Amino acid sequence: MQATKRVAALLAGMVLLSSAADAYYFFVHYSNRVGPFNPIVERFDLNALPEKTVTFLISDQGPTKYADGDNYQAVVSQIRAAANIWNAVETSDLRVRFGGFLTNSIPQNTPGIDVIFDDLEPGVFGRGGPIVKGDQVFLATGNYVPILRSQVILRKDASLRPSWTEAFFQTAVHELGHALGLQHSTSAGAMSQELQRTTTKTVPLTFDDIAGISTLYPTQAAKDTFGSITGRVTNNGAAVALASVTAIVAKGPAISTYTNPDGTYRIDGLPVGSYNLYVSPLPPTIGLVLPKDNLNRDMDRSPDFDSVFYPGTKTPSSITNVSAGQAADPQNFSVQRRASLTLYDVLTYSYPGQLFIRPAHLNTAGNRYFSYAIGEGLLQNGQVAAGLQLSMLGEDLTASNLRAATVDYLQVDWTAKPLINDGPEHLVFTRNGELYILPNGLHIVSRQPPSITSLAIVQDSAVITGANLTMSTKILFDGTAALNKSVDELSRLVVTLPSAPSGYRAFVTAANPDGQSSLFVQAPVTFLYEGTENSSIVAPNTSLPSASESVVEVTGINVAFDAQTSVGFSTTDLFVKRVWVVNPNRLLVTVAVAPNTQAGTYAMRVSTGLRTFTQALGITVVAPNPRQLTISVPSNVQSYQPGATGVLNVLNLPENPLNLVLFINNQQVAVTVLGGSVSFPMPLGLSSGPAVARLQYNGDVSQPTVLNVAPLTQITSVIAGPGIVVDSNRPARVGELLGMIVTGIPESLGTPKQVVINIAGIEHKPVSAFLFGSAMQLQFFLKNEVVNGVQPMTVTLDSITTPVYNLPVQK
Repeated sequence: MQATKRVAALLAGMVLLSSAADAYYFFVHYSNRVGPFNPIVERFDLNALPEKTVTFLISDQGPTKYADGDNYQAVVSQIRAAANIWNAVETSDLRVRFGGFLTNSIPQNTPGIDVIFDDLEPGVFGRGGPIVKGDQVFLATGNYVPILRSQVILRKDASLRPSWTEAFFQTAVHELGHALGLQHSTSAGAMSQELQRTTTKTVPLTFDDIAGISTLYPTQAAKDTFGSITGRVTNNGAAVALASVTAIVAKGPAISTYTNPDGTYRIDGLPVGSYNLYVSPLPPTIGLVLPKDNLNRDMDRSPDFDSVFYPGTKTPSSITNVSAGQAADPQNFSVQRRASLTLYDVLTYSYPGQLFIRPAHLNTAGNRYFSYAIGEGLLQNGQVAAGLQLSMLGEDLTASNLRAATVDYLQVDWTAKPLINDGPEHLVFTRNGELYILPNGLHIVSRQPPSITSLAIVQDSAVITGANLTMSTKILFDGTAALNKSVDELSRLVVTLPSAPSGYRAFVTAANPDGQSSLFVQAPVTFLYEGTENSSIVAPNTSLPSASESVVEVTGINVAFDAQTSVGFSTTDLFVKRVWVVNPNRLLVTVAVAPNTQAGTYAMRVSTGLRTFTQALGITVVAPNPRQLTISVPSNVQSYQPGATGVLNVLNLPENPLNLVLFINNQQVAVTVLGGSVSFPMPLGLSSGPAVARLQYNGDVSQPTVLNVAPLTQITSVIAGPGIVVDSNRPARVGELLGMIVTGIPESLGTPKQVVINIAGIEHKPVSAFLFGSAMQLQFFLKNEVVNGVQPMTVTLDSITTPVYNLPVQK
């Protein structure tokens, strides 16, 4: 097993040199060494972040060495894609946003993350975590240490791990997780060390990762929908510290935490369900940054012990039920000490084609019902270790014919039950009483991986020819996904190309939702962008006082801005609240300047597709002006409904102001002062999308802001039965059942709690209401009190009332 040990040593070095791993997903402190032990975690203070968003900057000093064909822009696109993975976790209240490119000379006051490239020891590809922290914050809900700055270091020599690989992407996801405050877990997710990780580029997070970030930054939905399991781990009555306790479901979640110094544990972020529990010691290669006491001394881990399922068996024999928003009854373990671990750090592999992939995938539609594994304790002297057995946590598959494929690799044959479902399976290894569990160690799929055979340009689109391509397939040009337009029966997928400069060579891969990508069966396809047009951006140099915000208009020349366009200013103190792509060559950018931002001029960097434009004179920050009117959209407002009452925050508004006028797209609107804000009626004639607003007081005009105008909520049709449209030729009749469609219902409204139909002042209650997307279908009986003629009808959905719909009525 010398090769196995070499792999373990290599990856252990990477772990030891990363900001990684303590007992509770997080970086942890305790107020003393004797208890009670209430973890004090390190995390970003959401109240110190604009819109609860942490900005990350990528150093403009990129790698010094690349793999053949790789480049800086490709690396940036993959890092941005990796950050989007964390940003997309809905049950996390923390958002993650790209803020541009880091220039070392620019000061940073607002908390954020810096991604840099530097020399790392051999075998080390990344390092990440908090580097600057504030004083402990004391709250009734739990104390914490605020992260002021985090850092991700990626290897300056990028030639060994090209940007398009699974390994580079997963490293970026992993290290960014550390920067957000997460540490290593033993549940084989993105935050597990590379020796255990079973994620893929297409499915980069597991339930464990989602539970970790959602516990550190929980939304109210997370608190309401997830449950918890608590308990204690002891050995002969003594506490077992830093034991890994995992709640697991066959073909479902595997979510773990570590015990406190007194042996207690709490697993949060558990979806409702029935779980098996097991406790295991940490592998010797995990390389913990140990929890600290009040004097910054390490809190040690307990010696090794035998892994067991709850309540103390080698196979699952008890379940623990988890309910939403509640903690299950305490589940306590009593474990037995063992001298050392001999079975751990297992990796699985398979060969869907000529390339080996990790973790192992078993295709039920194929003919390769075998996989490989490598790890400590699987083989001895080139033979299967005596007593080694392998099984599944569930009963979907049966392992057989365990044999040595090489002196290092174990080969396993699998027999699957009929109609097995896709998804990850948990592997259970045993040997001479020692138990080791690898969550998600084998992925079941029912289709072959996608592949690309050709890429042709037809007009403004790319036609991708290959196998197993569907409308759910992502075509990635480096780290940027193309927009899918159509697919035909021959598996030809038509996509819109991400923009890139002429002569740019992109690596193209296909990725399917089942976790498989074209990298499973082939090297990426290269695509050379052609064209001679000169592209550039133009934007006025805007002067902004600190503690203010405004809108900057950016005009592109032959640019083709896409929906993923981002704008940054090389500092976390200039926060881009939103980028509006008005058309392919026009942006509206809402920029907020933090208090205490250093005066000076900040360059603007606009990134779209696979290229970046720089304008040296972007924003000039000046000293605060107490007379400068500043308006902004309240943080809880997602959009403005035409016909409804809107609100804007106002800074530096004089007391009892006269001649106060609001202009929305140059249309004058009356306002009412409400302390530090103004209310106003949203004009009905506004088109949906961005609208520029300015507030004028006497001769002073505020900096502009952008309002997101929602589609007009309106009644679009009324019917009296299938195919019977109510109009002047066929009026509605009293007493009959009518149906109507209301469209443009904003997503922020959710399912309306109260729906009232008003016809000529007479209220009607719907007998049925069905919401589908942004529309609602209503049915109601027309009351006898409604008189003949064309009658005004409106529908009120909670706080939104539609414009008048003229309903012809005939008794």
